[in-house]
Amino acid sequence: MSNRIGPQIPAYLLSNFKENPSDEDNDDFESSPDTSPKLFTEQGGNLTEEEGNLDDYMPELPPDIIAERQRKKIEQENNLNKGDLDKRKIGPAMPPFVGYDEHQTSEEEEDIVGPILPRDFNEKNDELAFQSAIQEFEERADKMRQKLESGEEGENRLQRGEWMLVPPPEAKFLEEEEIKYTEADLENAKRVKEYNELYRPKSLLEEHAEKYTKSKKWKEDSVSNRPFEREKDVLGARRMDSRKRQEILDNAKELSSKVTIIKILLA
Repeated sequence: MSNRIGPQIPAYLLSNFKENPSDEDNDDFESSPDTSPKLFTEQGGNLTEEEGNLDDYMPELPPDIIAERQRKKIEQENNLNKGDLDKRKIGPAMPPFVGYDEHQTSEEEEDIVGPILPRDFNEKNDELAFQSAIQEFEERADKMRQKLESGEEGENRLQRGEWMLVPPPEAKFLEEEEIKYTEADLENAKRVKEYNELYRPKSLLEEHAEKYTKSKKWKEDSVSNRPFEREKDVLGARRMDSRKRQEILDNAKELSSKVTIIKILLA
């Protein structure tokens, strides 16, 4: 009792300690919670019993629902018991690919390279389709060769229609507009001419034309009023001879002398 610290234990409790002297030793080992598998099985059994007792207070389920639950429970147990389960998948499941077989092993999947063929793929049908395509291509080539050899293509060659070669007839409304436009132009030109004759003096060209008609030079220059001259009418302009060339040079010298005289006078 000398080793104990704390308040004194009553006498009626000491008798219990004396009857179970090994409890103190067990307290040292039982200081931590017990996590043995035996304890879990006992607790699990108690929980299942309590759940079963809870069902007694509820209405009984129909037999088909009970059978469905039992079937699902058995399937889950079978899946858990399989040793070759895949890793847990997180997220939505991917859709199966075309031609994917669920019973395919991982070794077979590793051997596959490239896109997977469709389920309804058949090598015989594919070969027949390939042969038919080749045959169709050859038939088309034969037809084209026959057309080129027989010349049917030249006879049945596409030609342009008449509406593309012949211009369309003139529209009436365009013709009327053109006539109106020309009449208006003529009237305006006539008014301008009358106004110029009345209120504006004659132009330099008109003055020279009047002088030329009054001088009667046009009568002398006309071919009908003079006799035939071979040099003018047939030969035309003659080539320049040495005498004519010398005359032109002399005249040019006189022109230069006149220019120098003018410069001297201006200076």
